[in-house]
Amino acid sequence: MEEFGYETRLTDGPVKRAQLRVFRNLRRVGLVEAALSARYSRRTERHVDALPGVDGSCRDVLEVLKDEGLARSSAAALPFVSREGMTQLRSFAESLKDRAATTASSVHVPRHEIMERPDAFRIGLDARLLSLVENYLGVPVRYLGMDVKREMADAKENGIRLWHRDIEDHRMLKFIVYLSDVDDGAGPFEWLSRRDTDAVVDALRLVWGDVLTTKELGAVVPAVRRQRAVGARDTVHFFDPARILHRASPPTSRDRYSVTYSYATRRPYVEYPHVTDFNRKFVARWASLLGPAQRAALVE
Repeated sequence: MEEFGYETRLTDGPVKRAQLRVFRNLRRVGLVEAALSARYSRRTERHVDALPGVDGSCRDVLEVLKDEGLARSSAAALPFVSREGMTQLRSFAESLKDRAATTASSVHVPRHEIMERPDAFRIGLDARLLSLVENYLGVPVRYLGMDVKREMADAKENGIRLWHRDIEDHRMLKFIVYLSDVDDGAGPFEWLSRRDTDAVVDALRLVWGDVLTTKELGAVVPAVRRQRAVGARDTVHFFDPARILHRASPPTSRDRYSVTYSYATRRPYVEYPHVTDFNRKFVARWASLLGPAQRAALVE
């Protein structure tokens, strides 16, 4: 099944969409899905004795994440969130207020600006955080970068505002830091428990890449089972986007500002060229700021 490993590099445009359709259809085949799961299990078994230690608040996050599928904390409670990085994140968020929409309902900080101000990006490369992620994934980590964005209060259900599971890998880890206060009207992150996710997947026979509207989801799971991650500015939520159905709920009364940090294994099912290219450029530009483990999390 090596064709589903790290070597799979998607192009852009129509070719990428065609590749994704092929992968999606293959994963409808039970033998393919079973083979992928078995391969991942073998990788974790081989790596178990090499897993790094995890201490303090990172250990607390890891244990809750494994048990419940989502762990909540705050930037102040996490030792890897630097003051310099948070200052840059708040500056990025402020800069989004007067920018036009990048996509249908959101505004994103361009990658070249993140490259020029590396402290926010380097939050995701802290050794303690990488150890947490590696213990959750069970294998060495690939850092997929960060996305600082403003979700606009237009009440539209589109894109990542639809219910979905991420497609890049068998298991992943993301964490969201709210850069503004997020109540029910500001588009909180929303998710289903692992048990409810499995029930929906079985009932609707969902496969890799399928998405649902809230109405479609409601036909299977009552609204009371949906969980909403409201929180003050600097609230942090860790979750596995490949394992649970989730979405960014549409803001209705005010915009939401946040940053998402993303991780997969070093042999994911899908590799995006813009991620690989950015990581290589970051290593070339900021090599003096990176240790061996950090470089290994960015590039082969």
